[in-house]
Amino acid sequence: MNYKLIFRFANLALIFATIISCNKTSLPVNNNSELLKIESISPLEVKSGDEIKILGLGFGDIRGTNYVQFDNSYASDYTLWSNKEIIVRVPQGDFNGRITVYVNNTKSNEKIISINSNFTSIIETKFIPSGSFMMGNTGKFKAYDDELPVHQVNLTKSFFMGKFEVTQWQWLSVMGYNPSLFVGENLPVETIGWEDAVEFCNKLSEIDSLQKCYFKIGSDYSWEPNANGWRLPTEAEWEYACKAGTQTDFYSGELTFVKVDLDENLNKIGWYAINDHISTKPVGILQPNAFGIYDLSGNAFEWCWDFYSNYSSNAITDPVGQMLVDNPRQISRGGCWDSNADACRSSNRNYASCDSPGLCYISQGFRVVRNK
Repeated sequence: MNYKLIFRFANLALIFATIISCNKTSLPVNNNSELLKIESISPLEVKSGDEIKILGLGFGDIRGTNYVQFDNSYASDYTLWSNKEIIVRVPQGDFNGRITVYVNNTKSNEKIISINSNFTSIIETKFIPSGSFMMGNTGKFKAYDDELPVHQVNLTKSFFMGKFEVTQWQWLSVMGYNPSLFVGENLPVETIGWEDAVEFCNKLSEIDSLQKCYFKIGSDYSWEPNANGWRLPTEAEWEYACKAGTQTDFYSGELTFVKVDLDENLNKIGWYAINDHISTKPVGILQPNAFGIYDLSGNAFEWCWDFYSNYSSNAITDPVGQMLVDNPRQISRGGCWDSNADACRSSNRNYASCDSPGLCYISQGFRVVRNK
C-alpha cells in the first residue's frame, strides 16, 4: 500500500476544505438579514434637500456599498451610517415618499413619508400613497344597503389631498365671492353646488399654472385623469383617504350612539348634530387621521367627482362611478355639522340630483386633490 500517496491526498483534501471555509467566511453575506428593519423615520414631512434620520436594525457599521432608496432614486449624501441609525439627505426630485434601505443586496421593509416639492399653493396638502383597501361598510354599524357589498379596491396612483376642507378665504380669493351661510375666513365654504366646486378646481389650476382637469361640453363635464391640476376626489379615493388603514366606523373607532347621545369616538374628530347643532366650525381643530387629514367626518359635506352607482362584490381597480341617464346623482361624503353620528361614518354615502346646474346645498362643501 502506498501510504505516501494516501497522505498526500489527505493533505490536499484538508487544504481544499480550508480554502472553502475561508472563502465562506469572507463573503459579504448579511447574516442578520432577518433583522434588517426600518423602525422609524423623522421628520415625516420633508422636501428635497432636507436631512432625515432613519432608525432601525441591521444597517451595518459602515455604509460601503449599502444605500437608501427613494422610489427608484438612490441617495448619495450621507451624514451618518451606523448599525441602528442613518442620516441621509433627500435627493432632488418628485418622490412619493417610499423609502427602503439595502444592506448587502437585502431589502428592508418600506416606510412612507411626505416629500413636498417646491410647488406652492393656497391649498395645503398631505400625500396619500397608492394602495388597496376594503371599500364599503366594514364597521360594526350595519344599516344601509348602498354601502354593500364590501369589496376590494386597488388605487394604483398616489395623490395629494387637501389637509382641510376648502375654506371661505380660499374660495373668495379664487372665485371673488362668498356664498356661505355661516361666514368666517377659516370656516369651510358651504352652500356649494357640484358644478361650483368643479369650476373652483379649474380656476385654481390656472392660478397655480397647472393643467385643468375638467372640460365642459354643452351641459356635461369631462375629466382628464392624467392632468396635474386640482380636482375633486373620486369616491374611492375619498373613502381610502378617510379610513387611512382602519376598518372601523370612524378612523377614531366604532360608532357608539346613532342619534340622541354624544358619540365618544366621533366627538374626537368631527362636528355634528350633537356636539355642534349650530353651525360649521373652523377647520383643523379636532384630531386628524393617520394621513394627517382633518374634518373628514362632519363640519361640511364634501363633493366627490363620481355619480352614484351600486357597488359590486368584485375587486376593482381605480373605480369611477359613471352617470346613469335616469339617475344623475353626484356623491358627497363625510356628513356635516347638522348630521346624526351615523351619517358621518367613513363608509356612509350621500348623493343629490344635479338636474339643475349651479344648484346649491346648505352645508355642502368640498375638498380638493391633485395627482402626484
